[in-house]
Amino acid sequence: MTKRAGKIDTRNPFIPSHSRLTIAADLLLVLVVLSMTLVAVSARVAQQLIGSSTW
Repeated sequence: MTKRAGKIDTRNPFIPSHSRLTIAADLLLVLVVLSMTLVAVSARVAQQLIGSSTW
């Protein structure tokens, strides 16, 4: 006899949802990470420029 798949067996909680809300949240997360990276790089470059401007 083979095992019949029930409702619990066929649902995988690790497959992400493709609703508009989750797509928007993913996009927001990516944009926040990119902007924070740009801020950190800009601060580091400014720190290097200010530190090396003393001739």
